[in-house]
Amino acid sequence: MKRVVLVLILVFVTTVLVAGCGSNGDIYVGKWIRSDPNPTNYFLEIKKNDDSFILTTTENAPALLTMNVVTMQYPAILKKDNNILTVQTGFGSLDISYVKDDNAILFDGKKFKKMTPELEQEYNKKQEQIKAELEKNAPNPKKKNVERGLL
Repeated sequence: MKRVVLVLILVFVTTVLVAGCGSNGDIYVGKWIRSDPNPTNYFLEIKKNDDSFILTTTENAPALLTMNVVTMQYPAILKKDNNILTVQTGFGSLDISYVKDDNAILFDGKKFKKMTPELEQEYNKKQEQIKAELEKNAPNPKKKNVERGLL
């Protein structure tokens, strides 16, 4: 009887340990911002979708007069053998890998940091500065007509 109880305990502990070693991809879930600062900001948002994931990419690019926002969505699947998220782009596939030391992910040759409230606040401040600069430098047709004596 003791032997049966001991075997059952060992089986239970082994099952818990093996299940704990696997990954369900939760480390990828969340909002990520490109880590190198530049005027073009590139975001990723990864959400779980049952056994798969949805990747939403958003790029805010200051154009000549406006802020252009490009958003795309892609399906993704976790490769459980190497814990890499594979994204289907329609033109092939790209991998997203987690860098534990930096708490970052690599996607399409770019490094992304997990979005924190502080990073989001910093980003929003930067976007307001860019918008103000664009508005300040935008041509004002009314002003030009006044200068030409047309108004």
